Amino acid sequence: MILILREAFLGATRFEEFLPRTGINRAALTSRLAALVEYGVLERNPPDARRAQYSLTEAGRELAPMMSTMREWGEKWLFEAEDTERPPLQ
Repeated sequence: MILILREAFLGATRFEEFLPRTGINRAALTSRLAALVEYGVLERNPPDARRAQYSLTEAGRELAPMMSTMREWGEKWLFEAEDTERPPLQ
C-alpha cells in the first residue's frame, strides 16, 4: 500500500497510472485501492464508475509527514547520492 500512497502523493489519480508505477498486478492493485478507499485514505470519484479517479482524503493527506520521513530514511540508507533526484512529496 505504501507504493500506492507514494504514487498518489506524486499525482497519480487513475488505475492505469498506478499500475506501471507500482509494479503491482491488476488484481492486487484493485484490492489495495479498494482497501484504501474503505479505510478512508483515498476516495474514488465517481464511486461506481468503471474509470474512476482516486484522490487522497484529508486523512490520506495527513500521512504526508510519515511518507516524507520514510523517503528521507530511504535516501539516507538505501540509495546512492546521485539517485536522490526525485520530486518532493506534497
